[in-house]
Amino acid sequence: MRGPSLRALALVVLVVGVQALVPADARASPPAPDPAAPPLSNPLAACARLYGEVVFDGMVDYDRLAAHPEREACQRALAEAQPPVGNPDRPAVALAFWVNAYNLLTLLAIAAEPERWSAQQDGGALFRDRVFTIAGRKRTLDQIEHEDIAALTRDPRVEFLLSCGSRSCALLPPAVLAARVAADRTSADRASGDERAARIDAAQLEVAQLEVAQLEVAMSSGQRRWFAAPGNLRVNHAGRVVEVGQLLQLDWHGADFERAGVGLTRLIAEMLKSRDPVASEALLAGRYRLAFRPYDWRVNRVRRTYLLP
Repeated sequence: MRGPSLRALALVVLVVGVQALVPADARASPPAPDPAAPPLSNPLAACARLYGEVVFDGMVDYDRLAAHPEREACQRALAEAQPPVGNPDRPAVALAFWVNAYNLLTLLAIAAEPERWSAQQDGGALFRDRVFTIAGRKRTLDQIEHEDIAALTRDPRVEFLLSCGSRSCALLPPAVLAARVAADRTSADRASGDERAARIDAAQLEVAQLEVAQLEVAMSSGQRRWFAAPGNLRVNHAGRVVEVGQLLQLDWHGADFERAGVGLTRLIAEMLKSRDPVASEALLAGRYRLAFRPYDWRVNRVRRTYLLP
């Protein structure tokens, strides 16, 4: 009874979160889970309220973040957090942690040194040169993205969850991603023997399904929101051109989709279909061509509006 449930848990983690997008051979099968592993809590819970009070429609109120009373507590949580490295059977948990860490470190760095962030963001300094303390380790943002996150998923849509602090990168998720929804093991603890093992397996399977489903929703939502943002997808019928944000240029992140077996032209045509079916069909047929819009490196500050009397 116990064996099939564990195999089902591994299967859910492998396939559910990338359905209809990335071929199964782009992901490795996880090792068997440990049913005795203790439940995880969200190691970045101290940052959740701060994030919710400074992020609006994917943009950031950096003035409010700089003065927020919980900013230092969030920075300590990032430095001292224990990422869920001991649960390789639950990659969604670790992935949520590193996505949250990447976004929070970026926002906190910009808020702490606003004088460094002009209209042209110094991306090299922030992503390659600046070293952060995260989970007791020294990491750059590039290392987090290309090593920690890349080791957990090859789904290219993860890029739509990572905000580089600029207007052309992904919009921030509406809230800190849930690191884990804890399973209720009370009934399992009251059972014994095979019955207890079966109940633990069922609880873990339910939690894993929820974790993967939450991440799938977040990535799909992030992709839709990015394509819907002004400047990221436009059609010039006169010139027979579909213009897309430079984030998806092949020498940027567009190649990630190609490597995952998702043709960039097909992806863009699909995202365009409901908005402009004529252009979508023309792009697939080769009558329209793709062009990439210059990257907007301006900081992703909220655009304030004022009501005049």
